[in-house]
Amino acid sequence: MSSPRRTSQRCLALLLVAACLGFGGFVAATPSGASRDRLALLLGDSLTSETKPVFVAPPGWRLEFLAYPGIAPCDWLRGSTLRRLLNRHPSLVLVETASNDYTACMRVDGTLPVLGDAAFLRRYEQSLTTVFQDAHRVHATVVYLDPPMFFEPAVQRASIALDRWARSKVRVSGAPRWAVTVDGKPVVYMHCLASETAADGCLFGQIPVRTVDELGHVHFCPHHADFTAVYTCSVYSSGEHRWARAVDRLIRSTH
Repeated sequence: MSSPRRTSQRCLALLLVAACLGFGGFVAATPSGASRDRLALLLGDSLTSETKPVFVAPPGWRLEFLAYPGIAPCDWLRGSTLRRLLNRHPSLVLVETASNDYTACMRVDGTLPVLGDAAFLRRYEQSLTTVFQDAHRVHATVVYLDPPMFFEPAVQRASIALDRWARSKVRVSGAPRWAVTVDGKPVVYMHCLASETAADGCLFGQIPVRTVDELGHVHFCPHHADFTAVYTCSVYSSGEHRWARAVDRLIRSTH
């Protein structure tokens, strides 16, 4: 049975996925800059798609994205978008996935698998293996990003299982995860950064880093009403900025 979080988001996510796939994928890029700039390709779902407007390419890099709400890794393999992006020979491929389980490509014998069961993990592992192999074929460094810790036990168990599997295949980074985590536990609020003010949502020294009024607190945008029609955030999001800064540092550390 689907969790409350998945049930509440499914209709919107499926509509967005259908629209994005119909136009060849939700892809955006930073300005191309000089030809010497290296390319970092970010593959993700709603967390990357939501954060995309606040990512800033480090000096010497440009960013491109294949990310949209609700998708599973098998969705990246549909159509030719990923192949075209890999043909640009990225130096770095960052992979973020939050265990989505309800798009058509996740079906096994016509039925969606149970979140975290053997069929679910097998579908994820098969798809990610293909993504990793395709990226390595163009000599890209691949880094699997641990998603933020989840409040829902079933989602967190699936995330842990995928993390363990990924560690045997590619480099895994937990840096973005820990940027929105306290003492190894998922949290909704964190201490404000020095640069954050009341106008940013900092009150009594605390600021939301996950969506306060969303079941499961999955996303970074402070409140559900702050999401735009394309699932970006219309206001400042501390969670987005912390995640993006951690990814920025990770890109800078890649040689």
